[in-house]
Amino acid sequence: MSMVVLNSLQTLAAHGYRLQAYCRCGWYAPIDLDATMRRFGPDFDTVDGREAIIASLKCKSCGSRPIDLMLMPPKQWGGAG
Repeated sequence: MSMVVLNSLQTLAAHGYRLQAYCRCGWYAPIDLDATMRRFGPDFDTVDGREAIIASLKCKSCGSRPIDLMLMPPKQWGGAG
């Protein structure tokens, strides 16, 4: 049995995972992986590039930068898998 390393945007999307952004004000929202892949490329490493993704986002509630990203497995958000 081979283990899948979930670090590229393309791998996350292919396995039904998504990223969710969180802000200090309590706002949270899923990140559009297709748009993020267009911006950073499908092979973009979400582990090493975490800060670049966070810096590219803006909270829709308070206008500040989100403080964290969370990896959401398909079963946790109701996606395929």
